[in-house]
Amino acid sequence: MAFGWVKTVVFSKWALLAGIAVACWQGWTVLRPKPWAPDELQKAAADNVCRRAAQAIPPRLGGVEKIVVLRLAGHDDDGYVTARLGECVQKAGGYSVLHETFVSNLMRELKIDRKGVSTLEEAVAAGRKIGVSGVIFGDVPEFRRDEASASIRLNIRLARVDTAQSLFAESFTQTEPPSPASIAGVRKSVNATSVVKRILVWLAFAAIVPLLLIPVLKRFLERESNAVNLALLVALTLLDLVLAFFLCGLDVFAWIPGILLVLAVVAGGLYNYWLCSTIEGLRK
Repeated sequence: MAFGWVKTVVFSKWALLAGIAVACWQGWTVLRPKPWAPDELQKAAADNVCRRAAQAIPPRLGGVEKIVVLRLAGHDDDGYVTARLGECVQKAGGYSVLHETFVSNLMRELKIDRKGVSTLEEAVAAGRKIGVSGVIFGDVPEFRRDEASASIRLNIRLARVDTAQSLFAESFTQTEPPSPASIAGVRKSVNATSVVKRILVWLAFAAIVPLLLIPVLKRFLERESNAVNLALLVALTLLDLVLAFFLCGLDVFAWIPGILLVLAVVAGGLYNYWLCSTIEGLRK
């Protein structure tokens, strides 16, 4: 029977090794150390709060024209908020802002600490070494992400370097709800549905769709080709996998969704194999 070779492959030691490899990959994905970086929703919140902050700073305040945005202290490990704040201040047109890459290289050469500047004394000292008339500095005390939204709080100050005088200080907050069309919005909508309902939807899909495709499956099985049969089995199981991935909230970087996806592949693959074998047996 043409499906005998497929059965040999599916239930072979290689299939077992592949399952172990998938489990190891999932474990490494979940447990490996990950550098922190803002996701798309957090970036949207940061972009909006930086835009508001830049627009709130009066132009040419205290006669300051050439400025540098120093690395913000707090929750800005990768420097994304600092870079966006500099870009927004430049676009606002009130000041000439040194480019972030140039500033990074210059501060490295001058051996100025890049971990974040939050005090007036540190900011003025850095501004004098860099050679600007003003500095923008501050901190990001809050940069959170949950299922419902992303939020950020930004404290910024503008200081004149030669007089060590603080000219502007204000705090800004921004909460960004996910767009319904975004991945975060889709994930939120899916996760709002109970786990039991999602499992029932997947079971119904995995059981009924292959039955509806029986006329098509018969045509492929009539070719009596191992390669075609294997491709057919993979295609049907891939449909189950795609739906399972969607119903898991488009997330495999956690233990439970990862385990559910593996179970979906195993259960869907076994069911599809049984159905195709049954159709081929009845045909003969």
